[in-house]
Amino acid sequence: MINLQARILVNIALGRGLANTEFPYENEDGSITKQTLGANIEALLRDTLEKFKQPHNFLLKPLLAYAVTSADRRYLRNIERERGVLRKLISDRKQGLTSSFKEGSADLISILLKSEMFKDDDEKIIDEVIMMF
Repeated sequence: MINLQARILVNIALGRGLANTEFPYENEDGSITKQTLGANIEALLRDTLEKFKQPHNFLLKPLLAYAVTSADRRYLRNIERERGVLRKLISDRKQGLTSSFKEGSADLISILLKSEMFKDDDEKIIDEVIMMF
């Protein structure tokens, strides 16, 4: 059920056709596997919850900003991979905006790119997309 919800959210946020595209994710053993963007986001949310449950982060909240353990460093690498995927999608979408952009596109990225508040700030768009999940 969660995978279906993730696929729906991916289609709403990023546009149709990306729900089954596979992206890299680093597992606990350090191996890189490919999984759908929805599964990636689901795993990152699970990793985020685990990060908050770590004793040193629970007791010393300022440590949340640092990569103290190998799990923290893996978490940050996975976050940066996901943000990189979203940066590329935004870049591709911007190129489409200048040539073959359909005025009726209603996914979140297209809407934000048309907005004066977001059009020149890719990181702000990425943050909004992530907040949707």
